[in-house]
Amino acid sequence: MAKGEIVAWKEDRGFGFIQPESTNTQEAQLFFHINDARAVPREQLRKGTQVEYSVGPGKKSKTAAKNVRIAGMPAPAQPQQPREKKAESRQVQHSSKGYRFLNPYNFARWLESPQSILSHPDTRYLNRQPPPPHDRWVARSGEIECELTALTPLFISDSLAKFANETDKKELHKSFEFFNVPKGDDSEPILPASSLRGMVRNIFEAATNSCFASFDYGQRLSYRLAPSEALKLVPARVLAPRNKGEVWRLQLMLGSATLTIGENPRRGPYAATVRQYPRAPQAGKGEVPSAHHEIVDINDYKHGSECYALAKIPRQGPLVWNVTHLADSYEELEPLQDDRSEILKGYLCITNQNIDLKVKERFFISEYKDSPTLKEIELPDNVCVEYEELIRDYQLRHRETVETWRKQHYDPSKPRKIKKTQGREVWEPAFSRFILESTYKLKGNELVYAYLEKTAKGMKVRFIAPVSIPRVGYQNKTYLRLPSHHWKCESHDKLCPACRTFGWVEGRPGVEKNERESDRNKIVAYQGRVQFTHATLDESQQQKPMDEITLAILSSPKPTTSRFYLMPVKAKPESKQGAPDEQVGYDAPDMIIRGRKFFRHHPTANSNEYERVRGIPDDQNRTINGALPVGTKFRFKVRFENLAAVELGALLWALEMESNMCHRLGFAKPLGFGSVRINVTGIRELNLKRYDSLDGEGWQALTEQKAELIRRFKAAVAHAYYRKDENEFAKLENIADLSKMLNTSQPQLPIHYPRPQEVPDAEGKNYEWFMGNKRPKRGPGYLLPLAVDDTAGFPLMEKFGNLKE
Repeated sequence: MAKGEIVAWKEDRGFGFIQPESTNTQEAQLFFHINDARAVPREQLRKGTQVEYSVGPGKKSKTAAKNVRIAGMPAPAQPQQPREKKAESRQVQHSSKGYRFLNPYNFARWLESPQSILSHPDTRYLNRQPPPPHDRWVARSGEIECELTALTPLFISDSLAKFANETDKKELHKSFEFFNVPKGDDSEPILPASSLRGMVRNIFEAATNSCFASFDYGQRLSYRLAPSEALKLVPARVLAPRNKGEVWRLQLMLGSATLTIGENPRRGPYAATVRQYPRAPQAGKGEVPSAHHEIVDINDYKHGSECYALAKIPRQGPLVWNVTHLADSYEELEPLQDDRSEILKGYLCITNQNIDLKVKERFFISEYKDSPTLKEIELPDNVCVEYEELIRDYQLRHRETVETWRKQHYDPSKPRKIKKTQGREVWEPAFSRFILESTYKLKGNELVYAYLEKTAKGMKVRFIAPVSIPRVGYQNKTYLRLPSHHWKCESHDKLCPACRTFGWVEGRPGVEKNERESDRNKIVAYQGRVQFTHATLDESQQQKPMDEITLAILSSPKPTTSRFYLMPVKAKPESKQGAPDEQVGYDAPDMIIRGRKFFRHHPTANSNEYERVRGIPDDQNRTINGALPVGTKFRFKVRFENLAAVELGALLWALEMESNMCHRLGFAKPLGFGSVRINVTGIRELNLKRYDSLDGEGWQALTEQKAELIRRFKAAVAHAYYRKDENEFAKLENIADLSKMLNTSQPQLPIHYPRPQEVPDAEGKNYEWFMGNKRPKRGPGYLLPLAVDDTAGFPLMEKFGNLKE
């Protein structure tokens, strides 16, 4: 490796230059890109840093520095290459061409229902059964001593957000401190027992194939309706029941068109357009000059107002009614000038300037050429409920952002112009009217778009939506894509291993109480039989907390990305690559929920990934103080009560797992934080014979039995799922997936969320990769591979579906 010194670094552009040690001439300086310096901590990418590097081809036939690292640092370990046939080797080389990355999360698959085998009585503990009582000793009780070591930086928030200064307050940029407790005149960091308990329970649930206790069983997700399907939507008005016993009805407004169910309208459009805005500025760009069409003065009319409209059809272009004037009566409008003009009666539909380049609102036509265009149809109760769930989903999806706009004194019903990176002005569209309303409930008179289906007797309403290209709720609630034997335990006498061990509360999250049975004598909770203490710093601990870090943008989970959260029932995900959205969504009968989500271990936390580009603080990211460095050690205890040998073995395995596996704990796991390793340093059991005597404390060491208890657990799981013995435990799908994601040895690829370019974007536009991936006819339609197969990574992709390989 050659040696040299960084003589220039362009942080905002992600490249720099190295002066070779052997020469001082400027002509000899070597270009290097940020992706060729991933082994260099971000804070050391600066002028004056001594580095080592190799030389390789760059752009325009010039040489460039590659594999840049801090001088004197060892080279990263290279994975051992398996022997393969020549044809297979060529295929692997082709698939890994160019820059590729690993998604930061994957899933541990669930297994089918376990079997109970008489010849292996331990298998019964893996089935649902009554838990032991708390009023007597019937099994093993004691405590486990543990040591926890941070393998990557670790941060657990004290949950008390603050604004560090007035600028942060204006930008709503929050800072968080590490979780601390008082100690004398000072304080020290601890790991809360609840965080440790949740972390270990996640592993325990996956390893024992327990129920999905934290799943939202009331959730109905939505998807964006394809534009080709949106053309089939019919404008309509909701009519509430006037008297008891009547049903909801829908008043279809057909305009000048002929109703064609499941097809685009014929002989004209269903609705007219009303120019309301100048050409909307595109996100991230300046204002675009207004087109020649004049903006229509709507006076005091509001959304839902019934009025008359003078509309014209252009001489050229598509057949569409363009409204030029509005009035309370027919007589107030100008007389018709030619056969391209018409006076219409109807309702003004305003949804706000909610997308880039939007310039028009809609006018629903209830009367055309002096004749009503209305057609009434029954609106089923289930369609009403699904519409309300859709509006609620819209409101919840945007609630925090709307609140942020209001706190910053922006009107969320109008586009806002803000300053982003390098003082550049960025436009953001307004929010739709219904997102800003105070209720999601139907009341009557709502203007909607209806999707109709043919029936033997005519037609029916499949769904209604608030906008012309809407999100549409899936017909299936999310939990219906999960096998019933994994639904949350509902009865005290039929609890899965995790609920018996860690505790249980009756009811499924997301399901209202009035939807469940109500019985005052019914047992509705069971206290867990394990208790965790807070983890305190090891007495020998010398590491100091890290400096303040302004993190990259972290987004919330996106289960609507069905290509990553669902998989085919009887095939690998790759079999569905390129399939249209409807074949990989929550209504597709052959798609299932993959399993339990876990974040992949990062061998090292790369500051180029976890720090926000140029350290920008705004409402999209967070700053953390007091993160603990690699090597920090904590100690804690786990007290257990009435655990059978198999249950104790499962708990021990969930704590330690295998020697090459680690847990994920705390904040910023997708960015590489929070990898920790737990070692059980001691086990002692309470000897029940202590009650026969007043002598002694009654404790006896159990540490030497740890391996046997874990072996017994593995054997029970293997037999319960049709495997030969404990040696096949690691081959079970759930265990194999966990081992792959949490293994301390990972493929030599960058780990980050999908995005369009190698260098992280300051504004976090990762969503453009997903836009491109699902783009009809152009996007590749990748599905997330199984965890055990997820080694080749994804290529970069821009929003139009073009790969950057």
